[in-house]
Amino acid sequence: MIFITSYYLISLYQQSSYKLTKYKKIIKKYYGLNINSILRFLILLISCAMYLYDTYILGFIILFLTFGLFKFRKKQVLKLRLTRRIIRFLLVYIVLILISIYINYKLIALILFLLPIIIMLVDICLKPIELIIYNYYFQKTKKKIKNLNNINIGITGSFGKTSVKNYLYEILIKKYNVLKTPASYNTPMGISKVVLNDLNQFIEIFISELGATKVNDINTLVKLIPIDVGVITEIGYQHLASFKNIDNIIKTKLEILNSKKIKTLFINNDNKYLKEYHYPNFIKVIRVGTNEDSDYLIHSIKIEFNYLEFYIKHQNNDYFFKTKLLGTHNIMNLALSIGLAFEFKLEYLDIYHSVYNIKPTINRLELKTYQDIQIIDDSFNSNPIGFNNALDVLLLSKYKKILITPGIVEIDPKYMYILDEIIKKIITNDISIYLINNQAIKYLLVKFKEFNYKNYIIFESFKDAYNYSIKESNSKKTILIENDLTDYYLGG
Repeated sequence: MIFITSYYLISLYQQSSYKLTKYKKIIKKYYGLNINSILRFLILLISCAMYLYDTYILGFIILFLTFGLFKFRKKQVLKLRLTRRIIRFLLVYIVLILISIYINYKLIALILFLLPIIIMLVDICLKPIELIIYNYYFQKTKKKIKNLNNINIGITGSFGKTSVKNYLYEILIKKYNVLKTPASYNTPMGISKVVLNDLNQFIEIFISELGATKVNDINTLVKLIPIDVGVITEIGYQHLASFKNIDNIIKTKLEILNSKKIKTLFINNDNKYLKEYHYPNFIKVIRVGTNEDSDYLIHSIKIEFNYLEFYIKHQNNDYFFKTKLLGTHNIMNLALSIGLAFEFKLEYLDIYHSVYNIKPTINRLELKTYQDIQIIDDSFNSNPIGFNNALDVLLLSKYKKILITPGIVEIDPKYMYILDEIIKKIITNDISIYLINNQAIKYLLVKFKEFNYKNYIIFESFKDAYNYSIKESNSKKTILIENDLTDYYLGG
């Protein structure tokens, strides 16, 4: 029981990005009023009684409750990744458990009840060691970067960072030797790993994604990687809980200007915060958007279910582009990438063919077709704007429309109006909605009840909802999978 529960809780600790502030939410779930915590508490009480009376009958009761605890365990969505940090953590964790058992084996029940607290203690114990390791790799990365002459492109923003990074890579690779950070490697340690393992003197352009959840995060990253060309995709209310207010978000994203080498900045000129910001004179600001003052002006947009067409006007020249990517937001992501490609002296036809052949980022509005079933996989994560864009794509389908979603977690109140728009679209278009049971669907259920909307079903897992949607009828159908919550949100 200790082993299985520890594995589950340490997985959640990893999903919390090793941050105790986030992990405290797990503590609340673990000790909250639910079947698992009640069973654990009963085991604790019975074990205390056994300590006093030492009876065998109570031992059998514990075995019964153990079976009950296993029976009510949910299958994990994400498995524990055995990184070096986790291995260090596990060694200290196991030692603490063994010491406790050695002192008195009858403490086992108490240990089972206090496992989340032990995880927090291990984190605190390892903090000095992790800081030393962090500084070692940080300095080693800085030293290596200093000895290389590649051009560093840094991409930040509330949304769209990974998409722009991937699209830009697919375009620039036609002419240059390019390296990009994989997946969502956007922290100092993640970027350091890429630099130390893969960056060399033959790489001409290094594209890095710069993530941030609090003020000074981008400052730290540009000290690690001196950015030559910056890109800001969007500024919105993502991570507002940690940033506290929109001014801190703006300030943090624009910390990219503090890079010692930066000379050029590409911005989304449709974003009011970026459009109205007063940039320093030494920065060449290149504006991309649908506003008339944009250096790369997007116009004549055509939207179909399985492709997009648009023009970009630059220096009195009009350039036509077509892409198999879905969602209107991808036009901006592509336009930023196209603008950068032109600045790096790529030919129009090379850019056009690259844009046409770009495939969607995995699990981000990725269209999959199986006979009469179309699946729009947007399960990587979700925010209100992305959800709304994905729903617009679904509405373009001529088939029966199905939405599978666990809702959006930790939505900021400033985005509730978009969620209301989403609900209105669902109801107006009579979309069949299959909800995954968790706290995030409560608001949706309230609104459905308010409008007497009954075309929804609640499932206990994504697998159940998906299987039902596939077998539900023989008609042609389009299924939008929007968001896929990890154990961090579904656990208890």
